[in-house]
Amino acid sequence: MQNRVKSNLEEQENFIAKYDCNKCRDTTYILVDDEAVPCSCKEVRRAKKILAESSISEELFKKTFDNFDYSRNVQTIDSYTVARNYVKDFDKIRNS
Repeated sequence: MQNRVKSNLEEQENFIAKYDCNKCRDTTYILVDDEAVPCSCKEVRRAKKILAESSISEELFKKTFDNFDYSRNVQTIDSYTVARNYVKDFDKIRNS
């Protein structure tokens, strides 16, 4: 009997593990007070889909401000500085 219960629990765990989001079971909506509201995974899925369809290469994902070569010319240095400052300001606003 214990083996059967253990087996059933393992099967149930395997079934749950098939979902990317156990909260909404991949429907992207959850019920809150009998109202369907978007799950927190919905925007993440949307962003991943847009990113997948963007054709941005894996190599581009490795690019950061820290490894960017901005020494090519003055325009590149200026653009780098503007972009870097934008991100710093954005992070300050977002975290306040």
